[in-house]
Amino acid sequence: MLKDLVHCYNKSLPNVLDKHAPVRKKVIDGTPLVPWFNEIVLVRCKKRKAAQKWRRTGRRGDMLDYKAKKNYVSQTICKSDNSPGS
Repeated sequence: MLKDLVHCYNKSLPNVLDKHAPVRKKVIDGTPLVPWFNEIVLVRCKKRKAAQKWRRTGRRGDMLDYKAKKNYVSQTICKSDNSPGS
């Protein structure tokens, strides 16, 4: 009994999915981002995580870590603005 239900489920599910949500191909442009942009995104992500940790724990060490990462983000952005070719 259960085996028949599982077989019916496995047989009908792909048909329903193909009807209501067919697989589509998507073309992605392969142009690379400028190299400094990836670095900025990475350091901003680390800064955000440090801020969340500081807010969650409230510890002074976490606050100092967040401030150091905040300053590093600012320095990275300034360097990228002043870099040749930007």
